[in-house]
Amino acid sequence: MTLYLRARRVPLALAASVGAATVVWVLWLAFSTDSDLSTLVVVLTVVLMVATLSTTLVAPDEELERTASLRWPWRRAVHLLAALVVVLVVLLATLPTGARFGPAALVLRDAPGCWA
Repeated sequence: MTLYLRARRVPLALAASVGAATVVWVLWLAFSTDSDLSTLVVVLTVVLMVATLSTTLVAPDEELERTASLRWPWRRAVHLLAALVVVLVVLLATLPTGARFGPAALVLRDAPGCWA
């Protein structure tokens, strides 16, 4: 599993995705008087996180993917669900703070929609 995650550059994508959301959150917290981020900023942050994490769904070597001795569909499904959970947890964790990626219904609707 470690090799699977490292081959898909998951640690780098995870750091970039969470880092981007953190930068948006900190900037909104520092420069805005409103506690809720605007809908456009929430949607753009979700798209940014999904775009960053979606690069991990394909390996750099397609031949290696086709010749793998293990069946990967369920692993890919778990990988996809884990990426979705990362997006949801990071954005919904800000709800009790001074700058929120909310409303929660918007995040819960948009995050799975970007993966489709």
